[in-house]
Amino acid sequence: MSLLTWVDAYSIGNEEIDGHHKKLFDMFNILYESSGTTAGGSIVYSMLDELLYYADYHFKAEEQLMIEHNYVDTDMHMIRHSYFIDTVMGLRRSEGLGGDELAKETVKFLGNWLLLHVTKEDSKIAIYF
Repeated sequence: MSLLTWVDAYSIGNEEIDGHHKKLFDMFNILYESSGTTAGGSIVYSMLDELLYYADYHFKAEEQLMIEHNYVDTDMHMIRHSYFIDTVMGLRRSEGLGGDELAKETVKFLGNWLLLHVTKEDSKIAIYF
């Protein structure tokens, strides 16, 4: 069962970016659903790799739109994106955490970050589109 469900209220009014956000929610839910299972520990490493790749792709697209639409807080938003990438890379390189523990830490970080970033930070962009 999914923990985070996309609702239209999260939309920023850009079909491409909203689609990216939905994909990130889906990735989170795969991690969430697998954490605590016997497969959770092995899935988390491949999902972190996929998450890093997809987040980089998404952030570049979102940042380009912010620049094109003269979003006033682009620099701070990009710093938040860098924080996300740095944190996920740190989780990916974690030594000393078993797969199950890493899955739980990743779910905790990603769930909080996605909800706060999409609903608070990305919603500020919506008026520029």
